[in-house]
Amino acid sequence: DACEDGDVVLLLRGIHNGLGQACLVDKRILIRGEGALKEATVDCRSNVPLFRVTRPCVIQNVDVDFTGFSQAIHVEGGDAVDALIENCRIKASGDDGIC
Repeated sequence: DACEDGDVVLLLRGIHNGLGQACLVDKRILIRGEGALKEATVDCRSNVPLFRVTRPCVIQNVDVDFTGFSQAIHVEGGDAVDALIENCRIKASGDDGIC
C-alpha cells in the first residue's frame, strides 16, 4: 500500500538484497533501475518470486540475480495483467526467470 497508481519506484544504484520476501505489485506503477543496466541489481536468494505482479505495470532497467526454486518475476491474472518488462537482465537458477 506504499504506492498509488502512476507512482515511480526508483531502485538506486548498487546491489540490493531481496530479503526473501515477494514484492507485491498490485498498482499501475513504474519500477526503474537508476543508471545504466547492471548498475541497480537485486541479489535475491529465495524460494518466492522477487516481484509478484497482479496489475499492469512497467519494470525497466533492473538487473536481477535470482537463486532459488521459484520464478524471479511471477505475473498472475492472464491477459488482463499486461506487464511490460524491458531492458532488464534476469538471471535465475532453479526455475524460470519469468512466469
